[in-house]
Amino acid sequence: MDAAAVRLVVEVVSPGKRNEDRVRKRREYAHAGIPVYVIVGDHDAEGTVTVLTEPRPDR
Repeated sequence: MDAAAVRLVVEVVSPGKRNEDRVRKRREYAHAGIPVYVIVGDHDAEGTVTVLTEPRPDR
């Protein structure tokens, strides 16, 4: 699949797990030009949703 065609990535992190490669994924999605990356996780035991937009591959 051409990454330019992807408009949104949603990642659901398994309960009790920390996604160690999240920073790497964030950079790769930004380099691919994917405009929205959503992470659904429970790292605080309450559940969180993080929405990242306007990717900056240089950061």
